[in-house]
Amino acid sequence: MSKSIFAFDTKIIKSPQAELGESPIWCYHTNSLLWVDIKKGKLFRFYPNLSDAVEVQNIPTLTSAVLPTNIKDLFVLINIDGIYVLNYKTRELSVYFEFKFNNKKIRTNECQVSPDGNIFISVMDKNANNPIGVIYEFNAERKELNCIHSNLLIPNTMQWFGGGFWFADSGRKVFYRKDLNTNAIKEYPVNYIADGSALTKEGILINACWGDKCLALYDLNNSMQLIGRIIVDSSQPTSCLFSGIDHSTLYVTSAYDGLEKITINDGMVTSIKTNFIGQPSNTFVL
Repeated sequence: MSKSIFAFDTKIIKSPQAELGESPIWCYHTNSLLWVDIKKGKLFRFYPNLSDAVEVQNIPTLTSAVLPTNIKDLFVLINIDGIYVLNYKTRELSVYFEFKFNNKKIRTNECQVSPDGNIFISVMDKNANNPIGVIYEFNAERKELNCIHSNLLIPNTMQWFGGGFWFADSGRKVFYRKDLNTNAIKEYPVNYIADGSALTKEGILINACWGDKCLALYDLNNSMQLIGRIIVDSSQPTSCLFSGIDHSTLYVTSAYDGLEKITINDGMVTSIKTNFIGQPSNTFVL
């Protein structure tokens, strides 16, 4: 395992502590950061250039993702009932697509917009005990779900790079690369519990390591070689995202869910000034 430690300036964003903070996204319309607390049903919004204050809205519990759209202040929310459109200003929530899973034992987890504009949605066992997790592609044009991969414990990380779709199973500590041309799958076992990730333009995957107080850096151009770590103050980092302002500031969400001893930084968002340049995030077109 690599012992390289990347030392960067870090700062804790002052906000309510999230029990299960997840799904950081960047709104390019307003240069703001949004993320959710899955278990408490909260949506947070932070404007780095305007204020230190964090706005909070109530959303349905177990909403696992917020996603950006092409329309200012309209966002996509995803939970096990379906895909919703939230008008941030009026707080109106409307159904965009209703799921019909008919399985009360599952919930949604990682969700991302793909480069071609579709939404990749994962579901998992609520208790993370059974391999019933599935990654679906929601085709925006046809409004239908297609299975991408199944038999997962905790599906996490969805990134597209080098002709492949990269994703992880946190429960098995394995990353996967699905070839976009042949559909061939290759596995990459890792030593950390892999949660959500950000991606640099050079193909460095920066992965939040649940329970290890760090982000692991993997080189996707070199068989996912571990090239180092970034230490964070939160015990359970959950995901990360590059700022859309300078593309080098990394925002890291975290959780205090399941911790016996909760510190003041658990469940908070950390801002990290890096020397990496992040890939711009994809936007869902309504």
